[in-house]
Amino acid sequence: MNRNTALRYIRVAGYHNDTGTYTKILVGNRLSKAAADEAWRAGVEARDNNVPCRCGECLTEKQEKTG
Repeated sequence: MNRNTALRYIRVAGYHNDTGTYTKILVGNRLSKAAADEAWRAGVEARDNNVPCRCGECLTEKQEKTG
């Protein structure tokens, strides 16, 4: 996966507080820890600011609730 995609997935992991995915992507894609941590913090900040998550899992869950 390219660098931008990996960082996007880490932002989503940060949003969902998914440390396992963060570690897997960081190690598997040889990203710098600084870049990965920045992406993680961006995801956490988005969640804290009530920005809706637009990952596939959350969008599917939202569609199921609205029927």
